[in-house]
Amino acid sequence: MSKKKRKKPFSGPSTKPYLSIKMPQIVEERRDMFNQSFQLSCSQVREVLTRFHPGDVLTAVNISDLWQPNRASQVKHQLAFSLLMSTPAESFSPIRMVTYGDFSEFCNALIQAFPDFPMLEDYVPEEDWGEVKVLVGPEPISILHGGPVQRIADYVEAFRIFHGDGTQAVIDLERAIRLQGELLMAAPLNSGDQTDELTPGYVEVAPVSFWEVMSPALIQLPMIEQIHAQYVVELGQPSCWEDANDFGDAVMTGAVLPWLAARIDGSLRAFSIRNAITVVIEAWAKTPQDSPTKLAARIGAYLTKRIKSYSCLAGPLKLRSQVEIAPLTIAAVLIDDPHYFLVVPVSLSQQTQVGKAVTTMRRIIGDMDWGLQVVGTQEGFQLRDARGSLPEPAAVEIILVNTPVSTALSMIKPPSANARLMSLVDTCTIFDSIESVDELGRFWKYVDSLGQFGGSLFSDLGDLFGSFRDVHAQIIEGALVPNFLSLDPHWGASWRYENLKTFWKNAPLMFPDEDSAWITSKNDSVSSLKRVTAKNAPKIAWSSVIGATTIHFVLDAKAVDLEAQDGNLLEHFVHCAADSIAERASIIAPFLQLPFQRINLHCFSAKHLLVFAGDEDTQPAETMPIITEWEKIPGSDSYSYQARLTVNLVKLVKEMEAVKDASFEVICVVAVVEHLFAAVGSPMPSDLYDALAETAVRTPRFTLNTMQRTIDVPDFTQAQVPRLEDYKVARRDLAILLKAQGVAPGEYMLEAAKALINPARAAYRDAVHERIRSLDRESLLRYCTEQYDALIASDDRKELQVKQSLCHEVDYDREQSLAEAREKFSRESKNFRYLIESALVLTVPQNVPVSSKDVLSILSMIDWLYVLYGASDVLHNGIDVGGMRVNDQYVPEVFYSEVRGEQEELFGREMAALRLGVDVADEDKVTTALSTSEYFAMLDAAFTKDNRFSYSHLLQVLSTLTQWVSVGGARELSCGYVSDRQSVAEKAVTAYPDMSLDSALAVIEFLLLPPEQVWRLLGKNVTEDDVPVWEHSKRGSRHTVRPLIELSDGRLLWGAAAVARTKRIWAGSISAGFLPADYPWPAVRAAVGQLKKELEDGLEDRAYEVCVRAMPYAIKGIDFKFRFPKEQFPDVGDFDVLAYRPENNQWLTVECKYNQPVFCLKDTRRLRDRVFGRGEDFGQLGKIAKRRDFLVKNVDVLRNLLGWPAPAQKPFSLTELYVSKDMHFWLRFPPYEVPTHFVQIDTLDAWLRSASAPS
Repeated sequence: MSKKKRKKPFSGPSTKPYLSIKMPQIVEERRDMFNQSFQLSCSQVREVLTRFHPGDVLTAVNISDLWQPNRASQVKHQLAFSLLMSTPAESFSPIRMVTYGDFSEFCNALIQAFPDFPMLEDYVPEEDWGEVKVLVGPEPISILHGGPVQRIADYVEAFRIFHGDGTQAVIDLERAIRLQGELLMAAPLNSGDQTDELTPGYVEVAPVSFWEVMSPALIQLPMIEQIHAQYVVELGQPSCWEDANDFGDAVMTGAVLPWLAARIDGSLRAFSIRNAITVVIEAWAKTPQDSPTKLAARIGAYLTKRIKSYSCLAGPLKLRSQVEIAPLTIAAVLIDDPHYFLVVPVSLSQQTQVGKAVTTMRRIIGDMDWGLQVVGTQEGFQLRDARGSLPEPAAVEIILVNTPVSTALSMIKPPSANARLMSLVDTCTIFDSIESVDELGRFWKYVDSLGQFGGSLFSDLGDLFGSFRDVHAQIIEGALVPNFLSLDPHWGASWRYENLKTFWKNAPLMFPDEDSAWITSKNDSVSSLKRVTAKNAPKIAWSSVIGATTIHFVLDAKAVDLEAQDGNLLEHFVHCAADSIAERASIIAPFLQLPFQRINLHCFSAKHLLVFAGDEDTQPAETMPIITEWEKIPGSDSYSYQARLTVNLVKLVKEMEAVKDASFEVICVVAVVEHLFAAVGSPMPSDLYDALAETAVRTPRFTLNTMQRTIDVPDFTQAQVPRLEDYKVARRDLAILLKAQGVAPGEYMLEAAKALINPARAAYRDAVHERIRSLDRESLLRYCTEQYDALIASDDRKELQVKQSLCHEVDYDREQSLAEAREKFSRESKNFRYLIESALVLTVPQNVPVSSKDVLSILSMIDWLYVLYGASDVLHNGIDVGGMRVNDQYVPEVFYSEVRGEQEELFGREMAALRLGVDVADEDKVTTALSTSEYFAMLDAAFTKDNRFSYSHLLQVLSTLTQWVSVGGARELSCGYVSDRQSVAEKAVTAYPDMSLDSALAVIEFLLLPPEQVWRLLGKNVTEDDVPVWEHSKRGSRHTVRPLIELSDGRLLWGAAAVARTKRIWAGSISAGFLPADYPWPAVRAAVGQLKKELEDGLEDRAYEVCVRAMPYAIKGIDFKFRFPKEQFPDVGDFDVLAYRPENNQWLTVECKYNQPVFCLKDTRRLRDRVFGRGEDFGQLGKIAKRRDFLVKNVDVLRNLLGWPAPAQKPFSLTELYVSKDMHFWLRFPPYEVPTHFVQIDTLDAWLRSASAPS
C-alpha cells in the first residue's frame, strides 16, 4: 500500500454508511425471495406436467409453444420443456391426453403454474409461420423465424460459411431446418384471434382447430429419425441449471434445451421445434474454425454472389508492399470509388493479434506502392481510383469480420480504431441487404454519425442497419439534437423479418442457380409467373411452374452480348414465353409430368436471326421456327435440366407486330413444350396440341410495335433524382430554420399559418439561392439539362408503354400506374426546371464542376420550397382549408382538408384514364374547320407580322432540335446536345428548304432563354425575388416554351425530349385557341382569338351532335325570350342544348363552356370563381340555376312551343350537364353541392350511355 496520504473522502449524510451496508443485504434477500418463488413455481409446473403420459405431455407443450400468440412466452415454454425432460419416466401418470378437453385443462393448469419472467421475456418475436425460408442446396425450406434468436436466417448462413458445406455441422443444421419445414408443411396455418398487440410474456390455450392439426403432425415427422444421437434426450436428464439465476444464464447462452428430440417409450418425438436451429448452432459453437484461407474463400464467395462483379474482387488475398506482407487474409475487396473496403475474417485465435495486424495493414496502405496478391499464387494487382492513382489511405477501410458463430450473448470490443468490426452474422445480414458498395459507405457514415449520441455503442450492426434503412440514413428528424440516443434493440430483427418476408413472398419455387443471390420482384399476376434479377450480374429470369417443376427462361446480358435493341427483343421473348406457359400451366400439367424440380432455359440468338444487328436480308429467318436450336447443357444434376435456346428474333417481330389474338403465345408454348416432351423421351400428345390451340383466341398479353424514332434520345434513360434521405435532410434544414425564426410547436391554420409560412418560405428561398450561387454555371446547366431530358424521356416511354398495353391484357392497374408516374414526374420535373431557371440568373463560372451529390441536395430543398409556395398559394387564394403543423422537433407538415388527398388521388386516376383514351371518342373532340394549309397560312401570316419568323418555321426549328442526330447534328443519341447557332440554323434549313437562314436564326434567338427575363413577368419591367412559380401566362420566358440555353462560349445547350415537349406545348396551346403565354403580339393574338371563337362555337355544335345521337328530341342554342317574344318570358339566357325523351318524361339541358386551361393555383382560383362564383355571386352556376328554375316552371309551355309530344305518365326528371373542352379539379369536386353534372366533350357520348345518364 502506498504511504502517500490519501485524500479524505467526501463526507456524506450520517445514514450513508448504514445504507451501504444494508443495500447488498436487501438485494440478496430479494434474490432469495425470487428464487424461492421460482422454485415453488417449478414444483407446480412439474406437478402439472406429470398428470398425463409423458409422450402426450410433450406433444401438448409443443403445441402450446408453437401456437402463434404464445411466441410471446417462449421462456416459460423452455422451462416446461426443461422440467419435463428432467423428470424420470416413472414420475408421470399413465393417463392419456385423448380429448381437446384434456389438452385445454392441462394448458390452463400449466399457465397458472408458470412463473413470470419480466427480464427474460422482454419482447415479442415476429409473427412468422413459414413466411421466411432458407436454402438447403437449391431448395427453399420454410423455417420458424420468430424464435428465441433474432435474425435466425442470417445465423444459418453464417454457420454454413464458418463450417463449410458438406461438414457434419452443416448436415446437422440442414436436418434441423428440414424438421421445421416438415412441420410447416403439415400445418400451414397458425393464427390466433389476438387483434391487439401482444405483450411480452402473454400465453393462452391453443384452440381446438390447431390442436387437431398439430397432434398428429408432431408424431409424423420423417426427419426426426435422421437426427444424430447427440441431439436426443431421455426422460430424467438432469437440468443444466439449479436456481433462477442459473436458469436465466442458461436462457441467455442457449443452453437450456440442447436437444432436438426426446425418446419416450422407445420412440423419437420432436422436441421444442422452435429452438431446433439454435440447438445445432450452439452444439457446434466451440468447434475450431477452418483454415483462415478456406474461411476467407467462403466469405468471399458469399459476397461475390451479392455484389456487382465490377465492385467485388474475391479472395483469398494478401495485402502487401515490396517489403512486407500483412498477416491477415482478405476475403474480398469491395470497390465503388471513392469507397474501398477490405473484408478481413478474424478467428478466435487471431483476436489477440488483430491490433498489430491492422497496424501493419495501415502501414502497408500508406506505402507508395502497395497491392494485393492472390493467396497461393504469384498473381497480384493494384487498386486504382478514377485518376489512375492508388487510393488515398484514408479512402481504404478495413472491415474485420469476427467469425465465431454462437447465439449466446457476447460483447466484443473493436481491436483497433483503424478498422471496423462486425460479426459474421451481421456480415450476412448487411451484405445480403445492401444495394451497392456505395450504400455500404453511406451506412458506415451513418454509424459514425450516431457515435456522438452514445447509444450506438449498445446496438448491434443489425439494429443499426435496420434503422439506417427505415430512417433513410437520417435519424435526427428535426432541429433538436439529443444528448443521448439509443435504438430499439429489436429494430434490426423487425426490419430484417419484413425484408425477408417480402423477398420470399415474391420468390419462385426454386431459383435459377446458386451462383447468384437474387432480387425478387413484386408481381400482381394470379398465375405462377415470377421475375428474379441477379444481384451480381446483368442476368434476369422469368419463370413459370408446371406441376412441381419451376421453368426459368434465363437471359444473361453479358453472355448473349447483343446490342440494346436486339437484347430488348430477346427479353421480350423471355417474358412472353414464361408468361404464356404460366397462363396455360393447368392445361399442360395433366399431360406433362416432368422428373425435374428445376428447368433452366438459357436464351440466346444468332446473327442471322437478329433484327437490328443481323443480316440485311432477314427474309429467310421469317420462315424459320421461333426456337431454331435446343441444345441440352451437359452436367445438370438429377433434379435439374438445362438447355441453350436459340431464339429467332426476326420471327418474333414478324409474328407480334400484327398480333390480334394469342396465336403467337401458343406458338411459343408449343415450341417449348414439344422440346420438354422430347427431353423426357415422349412425343407431345395431339390432345395437348388441340387444347393449346383453343387458347389462341384469347386476348393477347404481348404485342410489339415498330415505331419511327421522333425524338433523338437514348432508348433507355434513368434520371438521377434525390433519394429519400436527401428530402429528409432538406426538411431538417427547414425545421432548423423554423426554430431559428422563433416558431413554436403547434398547429397553425389560415391566417396564422400564412404568417408562419411566408417568412419561412422567404428565408428558405434565400438558403436555396445561396446554395445555387456556389455552383459552377456551365457544369450545373449541363447536368440539369441532361437529367431533366432523361426524366422526360422516361416519362414519355412510361406513358407510351401503358397506352400500348391497351392492346393486350395486363396484370396491373393502368390508370393507377400512369397516375402515379405522372404525379412523380410532375414533382421531379418542376424541381429541375426551377434549378435551371435559377442557375441562369444566379450562377457564374467556378473553378470546380458540380457534383451530383450537391445538385441532388439542392433539388430536395427546391422540393420543400415548392411545398411552402403551394401552401402559401392555397391559403392566399382560398383554395382549401389548411395550414401547417410543427411538431416538438420543429419538423413541419403542411396539411389540407381531410378529403383533399383522396380527391386529388381520384382526380389523378381519372386524368390518367383520359390520357389513355378510356371512354374518349376522338371524333367528338372540338377542332377547327380550317384545312391544314389554311390553318398554317393564317398563323404563319400573323407570326410573320409580329415576329421575324412564321409559325411553321418555329415548329420546324423545334423539330430540327428534337431530331438532332437524324439531321446529322450529332453522331450518338444523348440527353443533351451542344452546338452553335449557325450550325443549328443550317441544319434546319437543310431539313426544311423552304425556310431561310435568317428565319431559322430568328427562331433560334426567340427560343433562347434569356437570363435577364427568366425572373420577369410579361408587362412588368421588374425582376422578381425568385422564379415566378406563382404565375404561368405572364411568364413568357420559361424553359418549357424557350428551351435553348446559351453557354459562356456562345454555344447552345438543349435536350431533345425537352424541346419535343416545347413543340407540343406551342402546337397544343395554339390549336386550343390560346398562346402559351400572354405575348404582346397583336396579329398573333387576333388569329388565335379567331380560332378560339370558332372552337367555342364548335363546342356547342359538337355537344348538340352527341345529344342527338342519344335523345329523340333536341334543339341547339335556344333563347325562349327572343324566340317567343309574345310569351314575355324572363331573360334567363339561352339553352346551349335542350333535349327531351317523352317516353320517360326526361329532360336534358347542356351548358357549354370553353374554359381557359389551368396551370397554377391562381388560374385554379379564377376558374373556380368564374364557374361557381364568389361571395353572393354564383358565377356561371347561378345563371344555370335560373335556367333550371325557368324550365321546371314552364316545362309544359316550352314543350308545346317546341312542338314536342306529351310525356308518358311518369314523373318529370331533369338532368343538367356542364360540358367543357377539358375536365378540371373544381368541375370534378365542386366547392358546394350542385345538381349539375360536369362532363368533358369527348366523353359526353360515353356519359350519356352510362348509368348516370337519363335513360
